[in-house]
Amino acid sequence: MGPRIPSAVRRLSNALCFGVARSDCVTFKEIDRREELSYKEFEEGYLYANRPVVVRGALRKWRALSRWTPEFFKTEFGGILTLF
Repeated sequence: MGPRIPSAVRRLSNALCFGVARSDCVTFKEIDRREELSYKEFEEGYLYANRPVVVRGALRKWRALSRWTPEFFKTEFGGILTLF
């Protein structure tokens, strides 16, 4: 048995699928969870097939996780004035 899906998420899924053939509507239970998915596997199995997938651990080796510190942003962009 997979993870329990909260009722609010289930209701949202049903609302998004309103008026759509059930075979064309992806439910939350049907979303694959993959780890160490190559780009080729992603392309063939998910991208071109228009299927959602949760890729676990995809950011572990992402350089920004160790590089993007407050000090980095201060050094690189501290002199830029931004207006909101």
